[in-house]
Parts: sequence; C-alpha cells; structure tokens
Amino acid sequence: MKSIIAYWSQMAIAKFSLQREAELRKRLMSIYLNIPYIEFLKKNSSEVIQLIFSYTANFTSGILMASLRFIAEI
Repeated sequence: MKSIIAYWSQMAIAKFSLQREAELRKRLMSIYLNIPYIEFLKKNSSEVIQLIFSYTANFTSGILMASLRFIAEI
C-alpha cells in the first residue's frame, strides 16, 4: 500500500512540475517575442531559445521537483 501511495505521489509531483515548466517556457517565450524589434535583432534567437529551454528544465528538475519530493517525504 505504501508503495502505491509513493508511486502516485511521485507521478503527481512529476506532472505538476512538468506543467509548471511548460507554463514558464510559454511565458518566457512570450516575453522574448514581445520585445521591441530593434532589441530582437540584437539578440541571437537560437541562443535565447536554448537558454530558456535549458534554464527552465534545470529549474524544474533541479529545484522544483527536488523540493516537492523532499516535502513529500516528510
């Protein structure tokens, strides 16, 4: 029984974290796409997109999921 609850809890944490990651990526991309055109031209778009994706993934897996798992273990 305990393993079923632990499995469900880990699945809920993963689902919640990945949803937050998708929302964060969407918001950051929206901000990036809405900057003034002159500023847009100054930036390397592939680098900005890569940074958005890598930073959100690092935040989600490194901080958010880890924190939620720690709280769930208490």
